[in-house]
Amino acid sequence: MAEDYHADLVAFDLKTVQENGTYENPLQLADGMQYVLVNGTIAVEDGQPTGDRSGTVLRSTEEWESSSRPENEKNA
Repeated sequence: MAEDYHADLVAFDLKTVQENGTYENPLQLADGMQYVLVNGTIAVEDGQPTGDRSGTVLRSTEEWESSSRPENEKNA
């Protein structure tokens, strides 16, 4: 692994994974995620969130020719 790179890993069982979010209530956690590592730190262990929030927002400033993402209907 290269220095200053960020990596995430998700371990799940295809037979049990299920999305719970709906249009009315989109912020529901999915079922069946056994382990989630974000930036090398465990964020979900044995299907339960650990509370760790070590993630990093990744952006391509070259693609947008700006230091931030432009506003559009999805992120406005």
